[in-house]
Amino acid sequence: MRREIDCSTRDVVYVHRTSDSGCSIKKRFDVSRNFEFNFGLLCQQACAPWRPILGDLKTVVGAVEFADRSFRRPTNGWGRQLRATIPVSDYGEWNREAVVSRLRNTLNQLTGDSWNLTFYKRKTEPNHVSQLCFALDPAISAVIPYSDGLDSYSVYVIERARLGDEIAKVRVQNRVATRSSLERCFTPALFRISTEDDYKKESSYRSRAFKFLAHGAIMAYLASAKSIIVPESGQSSFYSVLVRNAMEYPHYGSHPEFTRKMELFLNALLGTNLRIETPQLWFTKG
Repeated sequence: MRREIDCSTRDVVYVHRTSDSGCSIKKRFDVSRNFEFNFGLLCQQACAPWRPILGDLKTVVGAVEFADRSFRRPTNGWGRQLRATIPVSDYGEWNREAVVSRLRNTLNQLTGDSWNLTFYKRKTEPNHVSQLCFALDPAISAVIPYSDGLDSYSVYVIERARLGDEIAKVRVQNRVATRSSLERCFTPALFRISTEDDYKKESSYRSRAFKFLAHGAIMAYLASAKSIIVPESGQSSFYSVLVRNAMEYPHYGSHPEFTRKMELFLNALLGTNLRIETPQLWFTKG
């Protein structure tokens, strides 16, 4: 049985990288001061009740991104030994072996690193999310994470022709949504980490797919949708795995091996039966 970790009087994410020589490099950010996210716009389309574990998932995404981008990869090699210590509200749920092991396997597959994740009970409760639940008409059956790129736009247009108003776009952004952005047919989700030093030192950013699918899962849960659609073509799914550059780890961002692991993790965590679908898997960008 794991003991709760007494990090401080505040809720702090600690990330570590252990080098081959055994040296440990540590960084941290204060969840209440340096991490900002907003569910308000997602909750406007909700027909399922809010759960604190959704806020926990957002915090975990922040910790993963912070660790992934804070530590440079070795000059001669690829993988890193990464550890993250994360405050969560639903401490018992995050420490279930079915959740921890699937999360670790998902991140290892995606980034090519070795992840060690530890959770401790939050000392302060996150801001309460006010929410009115109502049945959507027509109901949303699928969610697509949207990046404003050509791939995501093309897949969205194709799937909208099939699903009509039953498909919803969710986009991750680092600024507060304005009225003009609300009129662009997607639901923006605020996500921003701010620290005194620039933490974005590693450019490979392989955890990006984890971030986008996690936001898609939050939207799917709140909207009672059944599936998350991967906005990539088969070229993005397979070409980047088969064709590598030097010591670069294969890019599994939309590969079925990764999306299946992500699906298992999300369903274990949320108690859902979400499907992550890749409808354009056998098509190229053309």
